[in-house]
Amino acid sequence: MEERSIEGAPSFELAKNGPQRIEEGKVSPSKPPKTVDISRLPPFLEPRYNRRRRETIGGCSVVLFLIILYAGFTHGIALEALDSFDYHGTTWWVFFGLIYGQAVFALLCLFMLLVVDPGVVKRSPETCLPIPQQIEADIHEYIRLRDRRQPFFRPGEGYFAAEDGTGDTYCSRCLVWRRHFDGKHYHCNTCQRCVKKYDHHCSVFGRCIAGNMCGWGGNYKYFAMICCCFATGLLTTFVALVWSLSILFGPQWVVPIAAVLLIYVVCSSRILVFGPQALCWPCRAAAECIAEKCSRY
Repeated sequence: MEERSIEGAPSFELAKNGPQRIEEGKVSPSKPPKTVDISRLPPFLEPRYNRRRRETIGGCSVVLFLIILYAGFTHGIALEALDSFDYHGTTWWVFFGLIYGQAVFALLCLFMLLVVDPGVVKRSPETCLPIPQQIEADIHEYIRLRDRRQPFFRPGEGYFAAEDGTGDTYCSRCLVWRRHFDGKHYHCNTCQRCVKKYDHHCSVFGRCIAGNMCGWGGNYKYFAMICCCFATGLLTTFVALVWSLSILFGPQWVVPIAAVLLIYVVCSSRILVFGPQALCWPCRAAAECIAEKCSRY
């Protein structure tokens, strides 16, 4: 619906001024909610579907490419072309099972990453009410103008803190209370949703990454497992090639060169220091930026 200024409509200066600092609210989530039908609230902002679609296609392509690359080097070269291992022997089956088992596991984690809810704060009477007094009049004006089929503005970006000191904040774009006991929250400008236990928006897979490694909520665990599969798949391929070449040319030449390459790869990726995100530079940069913003809002 077209949104433009009309005479008598609320101005919604927040939309023009960009991100606002958290303001002290005049209401508390613990107080009884006022009678507002949450189904008549302004709809959620529309996500940037084109951007998310491009990112998702790119991320899936990267995963499939790496699976083909690792399987090709391990199965096609180390196990078949070099022909160093006994065909269908124990060592042959170990590498065969490892590389394809990791491939299947990575595809499963990719599927779960794309379909599992990262932790979006959904609307309900408990999360929407009471509406802070700073925007309550604007919300009622929005409902009135919409019912009369007149053009309207919707509230822009702003965050309001509860006066009871609980640490809860109210997002004026999603129109929900973000509870402090749910962990760190952030409003993703790509997905246009507030997400609890937020880590970052992954520009590789086109999804918000939130949650933790333990528990059922969020999709962070699946993101971390995909990154781990990337590392373990690389290690499996590396060991299979080194083992096969050592049998053909002798370990006195192959092993020292392989050890130097392995140390270089581990140190350059910094996975031991920064964790799974070290393997994904866009995600690491986004997480550092989000951490800085969350300290302000």
